[in-house]
Amino acid sequence: MVNASGSTPTLINVLFYNNFTTDFYSGNGGAIYNCEDCAPRIVNATFISNDTDARESTDGRGGAMYNAGNAVVRNSIFWNNGAEHEGNQIYNAGDAAADVDTSLVQGGYSAGSPNLIFSGDPLIADPSGGDFNLTEGSPALDAGGNEYLPPDTLDLDADGDSSETLPLDLEGTPRINDNDASEETPARVDLGAYEAPPGVIPVELTSFTGTVDEESAHLRWRTASETNNAGFRVEHRPPDADAWTPVGSVEGAGTTSRPQNYRFRTEALAPGRHAFRLRQVDLDGSTETHGPVRVQVGLSERFVLSAPSPNPVRWQATVRVASREGESVRVVLYDALGRRVQTLHDGSLPAGQVKTLRFGTETLASGRYFLRLIGPDGTGRTRSLSVVR
Repeated sequence: MVNASGSTPTLINVLFYNNFTTDFYSGNGGAIYNCEDCAPRIVNATFISNDTDARESTDGRGGAMYNAGNAVVRNSIFWNNGAEHEGNQIYNAGDAAADVDTSLVQGGYSAGSPNLIFSGDPLIADPSGGDFNLTEGSPALDAGGNEYLPPDTLDLDADGDSSETLPLDLEGTPRINDNDASEETPARVDLGAYEAPPGVIPVELTSFTGTVDEESAHLRWRTASETNNAGFRVEHRPPDADAWTPVGSVEGAGTTSRPQNYRFRTEALAPGRHAFRLRQVDLDGSTETHGPVRVQVGLSERFVLSAPSPNPVRWQATVRVASREGESVRVVLYDALGRRVQTLHDGSLPAGQVKTLRFGTETLASGRYFLRLIGPDGTGRTRSLSVVR
């Protein structure tokens, strides 16, 4: 979305998910580009997994929003957005400073002296599966400002009252449900485009922890009591991924007033920071999500080059690379004849940490290509990639 100079749009209950730009305006602004002298007002928006990729350009700023104007943002979430160069969540150009307040911004936000900025994981249920609702323990629950909600000028709930406060979220769920488990504080609107229904907080889980042993995660959890508990599904989110995938299940105790202890061990994991959560399943099929917990898996090999994803690919792919000792490496894409097509990385990597590289393939002809990670002594790793049209 581009807000041209002089424009003053108001965006309410909006979701920006999985957008990316490679060329327009030099690859800036994965979801929104605010030109000079524009003044958009953004209320209860969710920005997640948007990206900029300017390739050879020195631009590629503002994974969620590039701001050269006078943007005002309230009650919103910026999470897991990425920029090729600067400002994974928000980038302010020149003297511009988006007025962001009472919002959750990954990594924080300090421009313009905001009053209330959260930075913890919003615990969004399953973005890749289309579920952007907040789950138990989210810092975005009941964290917004009711005063920022506009009037219901379009009468969204068809009750004939267009002067009331906006009553519904993006899915049509009633706004302002009390989920802070306190009778002493008034109900407040959630951050983001989706309002959690009442009662997502109370859960009888007393602990949930994760440790690493020989590249596997050991998960342990304990319940104080259970009612109609069929069991738990263990779900996993790999490093730099949005999607949660089931990796196993553990049978529950049904109904009991006695504490229960559970454990689960995963298969060997790739290096990086992994997240796990529990989806508790009742006998009637209803579920509730707990967690996540995170574990850090170190490197057992000198270099890591993951399989590119997706593969085959049409427009854009990602690959994860790592160096156990933090050595300088080159990551190069070659065609089937051995000719260099792209250099994805040339320089040092942080020791023991996984770096995600994104690269465009829209200009490549169909066929087979090879990704090679090359260390300082010429050794490395190779992966194949198929481009289709």
